[in-house]
Amino acid sequence: MGREGCCNVVPSPQLETRDMIQNAVYRNHDDIGELSLAERDEQRFIRFVKVARLDIAVPAIFAATIIILFFLGLAMQVLRAGSSILVAYTFIYFISLLVLILPHRALFVELLRGDLSTRAMWIYGLAPSAIMVLVVGLVTWLLSFLANDPAYQFAPNLIFGPRDIAALLLAPFGEEIVFRVWLQTRLQQGFGKVGDLLGGARLRPWFSAAGAVLCALLFLANHANGFAEWSIYALAAWLTWLRYRHRSLGAALIAHIGWNAGLLLVGILVLSHVLK
Repeated sequence: MGREGCCNVVPSPQLETRDMIQNAVYRNHDDIGELSLAERDEQRFIRFVKVARLDIAVPAIFAATIIILFFLGLAMQVLRAGSSILVAYTFIYFISLLVLILPHRALFVELLRGDLSTRAMWIYGLAPSAIMVLVVGLVTWLLSFLANDPAYQFAPNLIFGPRDIAALLLAPFGEEIVFRVWLQTRLQQGFGKVGDLLGGARLRPWFSAAGAVLCALLFLANHANGFAEWSIYALAAWLTWLRYRHRSLGAALIAHIGWNAGLLLVGILVLSHVLK
């Protein structure tokens, strides 16, 4: 056998199989390499939205949840059981999105850290709730010290039952999937394309940012008292910024869950002051 025959490298079946799988994955991801310049910085989120078919799944799950609640008669219990319909809605929506995401969990995990390190993701996520608990706790204590139990006017809105606590801890997952993963991705993508058409790469970031701001406003509108509560303003701005600037779903999830947990802690502190 000549030297040329000795130097020929025969690809192993394992490598060929791996290449075939990778090529199939990229084809299923709608040809990521062909994304326009305006979409490349969002390719992980765009890929997940397309693969998980969130454009169809999110509205469908929302409609199906409402129909299920109606036929189960849970809508009637809202008159007697306080937040029962909200809790049931949250659980059904959470389970539905979880089932939708599980087949694509590898892609979902790619969205968590974004451009942040693991340490930075936790710092960005926990810092707002820590600051909120400190500030609200100090303000509540100061008001209680200066007047006669002013905490009474805050306590009714901060007392939750076990079902409400579960809903507040599960709701962030559904809201982040809907608003940060699906809606903000599509709004930034759509507004970015408009910026490309009007001014190319120079205008694209500004239009993409406008899409993120619109998503924050829709997030506020989704909360009954969103436009009247300063805390929701702060939360919406922070979550939107984390998604836009660092593309970290994990930081947004931690911040959202931590914020709700912080509100519960503040409620416990206020309630303990009222009942002491």
